Amino acid sequence: MACPPIITGDNFLLRTLEHIDCQAQVIGSYGYLALGQPGSPAAILVSGLLTLFIALFGIRLLFGPAPNSRDLVFDVLRIGIVLTLAFSWPAFRTVIYDVTLKGPAEVVAMISAPNSQVSGISDLAQRLQRADNAIVRLTEAGAGRNTGALVDRSAAGGSFEGTALADDTAFGSGRLMFLAGTIGTLALLRITAGLLLAIAPLVAGLLLFTWSRGLAAGWLKGLVLTFAGSVGSALVLSVELSVLEPWLTDALRLRSLGYAIPAAPTELFAITLAFVIVQLAMVWVFAW
Repeated sequence: MACPPIITGDNFLLRTLEHIDCQAQVIGSYGYLALGQPGSPAAILVSGLLTLFIALFGIRLLFGPAPNSRDLVFDVLRIGIVLTLAFSWPAFRTVIYDVTLKGPAEVVAMISAPNSQVSGISDLAQRLQRADNAIVRLTEAGAGRNTGALVDRSAAGGSFEGTALADDTAFGSGRLMFLAGTIGTLALLRITAGLLLAIAPLVAGLLLFTWSRGLAAGWLKGLVLTFAGSVGSALVLSVELSVLEPWLTDALRLRSLGYAIPAAPTELFAITLAFVIVQLAMVWVFAW
């Protein structure tokens, strides 16, 4: 499966997000198929654990108290779940794979529908790329320190005397925060999800025994984290875009009319830095 290459310049953010999502799908699907195929180390491990489980069950029938009907049903169900989780790709893809990798996008699309309708773009990645393009154009236009006319010198932020950062530094750092926060958070969650999905055949056998079931529960909690974290991260980005999109439109309009925007560099840096912190804190809360 060939993932789209990343190129510099236009559509950099969009192509990067598509590439990361493709890599997560490749790791999850091909990793699962490689570990679940007959003769693989995972298949041998699961087969050995199943043999041990059945042997212990037989010893229990011979020398221990006979299991009641409830325990018998649960043991049979446990074996079926293990076999399905480890070796049935169609069932695993429908129940776990698609839910983990594709479910967050569907949930976010329903929750953030009003914001998407306001912007005119339904795809979050397209909105992010559009915002990045606007930041680039604003950086190229600059704050108008030497050429722009001041709108209201007496207003707060109406002159360059109160700027906290140099124009180029603030614009460049603001875009850096926007790109790094978006790519870094989504890459962490998507690649982690792909890795957890890939090792599902290895984890399946751990469900058979009480002493190893905690590891399987931890694996499931990791999948829940990636799902909830992906939804939360996308919603944070949607809120960030709802702040940035009108702000960028207004800033570019003022620069096109020849006016200076003294407060814009610091404002852009503050917005992007704040939402990077929010994204990291959100992932930490879900992980905790």
